[in-house]
Amino acid sequence: MTLTHPWFLLGLLALGVPVFLHLYELRRPQRVLFTNVEFIREVKLLSAKQRRLQHLLVLGLRLGFLALLVLLFCQPFIPAAQQKATLEANTNILIDNSPSMTAEAGKGKSAFEQAVEEIQGITQAFPRTTQYRMWTGQAPQASIPADNMSEVLNQLNPSAASNRIGMQLRQLKNHLAGAKQTTFVASDFQKTDFDLADVRGLRAAGEVYLLPLTLRSTANVYVDSVFSPEEFVRSGVDLPLHVRLRNGGSREALDVQVRVFIGPGQVAAYTSTVAAGGMVENIARVRLNGATTQYCRVEIEEQPVTYDNTYYFTLKPTGRIRVVDVSGGGTATQKLYPNETVFAYTQLRPDNNARAVSNADLLLIQGNSQLSAAWQVSVAEFVRQGGTLVVVPPTTASLRAGYEQLWAVLGLTSVRWTTGNTAQELAVLNQQNPFFKDVFAEQTRQPDMPVATPVLSWGRSTTDVLQFRDGQPFLSGFRSGEGMVYLFASPLQAGFSTFAEHPLFVPVMYRLATLSKASEQLPAYRLTDRAVVLRQPAAGTAGAEQVYRLRNDSNSYVPTQQVRNGRLYLQLPAPMRQPGYYQLILNDKVLTTLAFNVDKKESELAQYSAEELRQLTAAYPNVHVYEAGGERSAAAQLAEEHNGTPLWRYCLIGALLCLLGEALVLRFGQRRERPTAQAA
Repeated sequence: MTLTHPWFLLGLLALGVPVFLHLYELRRPQRVLFTNVEFIREVKLLSAKQRRLQHLLVLGLRLGFLALLVLLFCQPFIPAAQQKATLEANTNILIDNSPSMTAEAGKGKSAFEQAVEEIQGITQAFPRTTQYRMWTGQAPQASIPADNMSEVLNQLNPSAASNRIGMQLRQLKNHLAGAKQTTFVASDFQKTDFDLADVRGLRAAGEVYLLPLTLRSTANVYVDSVFSPEEFVRSGVDLPLHVRLRNGGSREALDVQVRVFIGPGQVAAYTSTVAAGGMVENIARVRLNGATTQYCRVEIEEQPVTYDNTYYFTLKPTGRIRVVDVSGGGTATQKLYPNETVFAYTQLRPDNNARAVSNADLLLIQGNSQLSAAWQVSVAEFVRQGGTLVVVPPTTASLRAGYEQLWAVLGLTSVRWTTGNTAQELAVLNQQNPFFKDVFAEQTRQPDMPVATPVLSWGRSTTDVLQFRDGQPFLSGFRSGEGMVYLFASPLQAGFSTFAEHPLFVPVMYRLATLSKASEQLPAYRLTDRAVVLRQPAAGTAGAEQVYRLRNDSNSYVPTQQVRNGRLYLQLPAPMRQPGYYQLILNDKVLTTLAFNVDKKESELAQYSAEELRQLTAAYPNVHVYEAGGERSAAAQLAEEHNGTPLWRYCLIGALLCLLGEALVLRFGQRRERPTAQAA
């Protein structure tokens, strides 16, 4: 035991006062009158023994009271077994303000409220000269004096756009750049959000204190995903909409109410039971009317976790696939694509204006097309901006020079002409290839394959669709810029290939067209996405300032933006925190609507306990774990870790017990004397 103020031990001299009073009281003569002298000796003996015991007890209790009172002013404590370093002048505060922190953690409070209380206790327990940096976003706030910390903490709120705690720790590491500072991290430490590698980078950054908040065990059903197996969303046609529900809690969720809305109307309602950690998939049939974007959502009625009970998404009927066929003569595709209303087919001759290909989704170059320099530039720009190009080699050797120049512009350096090849059969297609996903039914026998004579060969490609039996490619895809280039090894005319007459021709060519229809946007995004990438919605007015804005009700945000290769890149601003629908606006014109939701990782409530965190960080002596939100605050645990265990409370309790004991002895000791005196 160590005394904080040992000079107060001089107060022990006061112990002589009750001793002196005790001795003086014993020497005072007392006169006792009795009516019968026969019992004088017996009464005297009994009274003396009782008086002596009572006086000794009172004396001991008084001495104990004074001694404990003196020790109280000395402030004794038991020193810590391993004295920790003192707090640095600059202290970093990281409070997890993600949506999962709004879940109840105990005592009727959310984990976020308890985290704020813990940090307030820490800031009040240590020197007022300490400067704090608050980390709740991508960059810390300026240094905050201790006197202003309470006001700053009270202004904090949870945000659906909050960076995960691990990302903030990495940002802190980069900010410190090797400087040693004290860091407090208050979080629920979700297993989907926190990794030991996040702390490993701070092993040389000073003392790190982890304050885990334990969430109450509960169920939490949320929408994992919404999708449709249909290739396209069509207006006026029933669409199967698959809704996947997942339970991110530790308890089973019974009879959860689920409702599906398309626009303002409800189209489906059902109940579902989801086991803890399990997933359930249901199918609702919906129908879109009109060609405009529909605001859709899935609502879940569940308590007590409510921040992820609504999932927002948009559905827009897909327009027709624009196929432009550049050919110098009759081709098999002239009758293929016009047979389906989903395709908008246009045939061009090589001598037409090359700029006509800019609005296409799929561009076919075949049938001995003679490619001029203007066509080569336009085709290369089309692919660079995300278009899909299909090239069928010519049968005439005099046209090869234009194709070679086109391949050079597209970066297809491994493509070579071959001669002297013989016709051979194609290998059986691999149905596990992503290109053929959901295209063919299960085959009961090996099909007959077409025969072709290759005039082209190439090396490594992005994807091989069809091959010859000897392993050489027949149809392959190459990534070029933002687009794709598909190349046939043989012409499709009779005498070079039977592929155009084979049943495989229709599904392969249709698949090439459907893959070319790139969606302009996803049905839903997350508020934690670093960037949203869209096909540039509009070219805008020449010379005008192109500033895209996101608007939600009365709130308007200007994200960091860049247009590159026909794509619009939007970096979401930090103040954009609310899930819902956001309109993309350019020059006061609404271009499209985007739906944003809470990151589904926030719905997985599994977390690291304090003991698990201690085991994970056992190899890092500068990382300490204090369980927060319990009977003892983190500030008290930290003070004990730094200063040891204080004993002044026990001294105060002992002094009060001595006073109580003295009162009891004086009261009940007198009652025992009276019957004896009366008997005498």
